This record gives sequence, structure tokens and C-alpha cells, in this order.
Amino acid sequence: MNVDAIVAPAFRVHAAPPDGGDGSGIHGAEGLVEWIGQLRSVIPDLRFTVEVGPVVNGRYASARWTATGTYAGGFPGAKAAPGTVVTWTGTDTLRMEHGRFVEYWVNADTLSLLTQLRAL
Repeated sequence: MNVDAIVAPAFRVHAAPPDGGDGSGIHGAEGLVEWIGQLRSVIPDLRFTVEVGPVVNGRYASARWTATGTYAGGFPGAKAAPGTVVTWTGTDTLRMEHGRFVEYWVNADTLSLLTQLRAL
């Protein structure tokens, strides 16, 4: 399935990315794919386990997750050795309109991730 089929052009992310930004620069399918690619470039074997959900309420869906992967290096300021396994948790909430995602709220334990990467 093409990402454009499920992500609206006006798609917006509300997040606190590990780089210190606010996520407001992430727009549309292309922005989402680029953002995911950046994370996967430093944690290429990233995998998610859904702990709770999805919980659906009208146009909203939420899920609680745990992410695990092996750090490959390349995160700015990180002192963790490549090969370090990292694990952190979070909750995603998405809003849909006309069968496509239009908003995405990410609430992740970024402090835990940055601590494990020794990037603080």
C-alpha cells in the first residue's frame, strides 16, 4: 500500500523529537516517511510491540507501545557504542478524516532513549 493512500497531504505531527524540535516541520506523507527514515538510519532494526490498544473512539485511535532496537551510530551527540540495544515506550494517537490520517500525536519517553544513547 502506498503511504499517500493513508496519509493526507495536510498531515501534521505533534511530537517532541529527540533532536529537540517540536515536530511542526513534519508535513504530509513525504515528511512522515523522511522522519521515520531518520530514526531508522540510527536504529535500523527498530521494532514496536503494542502493549495496549489500539483504542478507537470515533476518528481517533491510540496505542501504547514499547520500541526496541540496536543503535547503529550516527545520532548527533550520542556517546553510546554502536551495537547498544535501546528500549523505550510511548503512546501514539492518530486522527482520521475521509479515511486518511491527518494528525499524529506522539508521546514517547525520549528522556529514556537519550539517556541510553548517552546523548544528554
